[in-house]
Amino acid sequence: MRSKTELIAGILVLLIVLGVPIGATLAKNVAANVEPNTIDIVLRAYEKGGFSPDRVVVKQGETVRLRLISEDVTHGFRIGDLGIDAGMIEPGKFKIVEFVAEEKGEFSYVCSIRCSPLHSRIRGILVVE
Repeated sequence: MRSKTELIAGILVLLIVLGVPIGATLAKNVAANVEPNTIDIVLRAYEKGGFSPDRVVVKQGETVRLRLISEDVTHGFRIGDLGIDAGMIEPGKFKIVEFVAEEKGEFSYVCSIRCSPLHSRIRGILVVE
């Protein structure tokens, strides 16, 4: 008759042998469902710094996720040439905008809600390489 130690050792070996292929399959599935990198853009009135960053570079064909964070007053966010308009983003809140960067080029992003006397100066550039 086997001892308890031998029985436990046998079960552990069985779990390891079965666990490795299962673990590898799970890791592969998780990697296939990885979400795109999130790029934070902080929105502030021009007098307080405007967009940060004011230049974002991405690769053509990749999924882009922008997390737009309003730090001070209500802002908007628009990339007109790409048909993106996030609408109102209230202070202390954020919105997520996700899209595929299909076309190479430089695309301006702006605040679409008047937020300060120098509102029209709040600009940024999305570069798709």
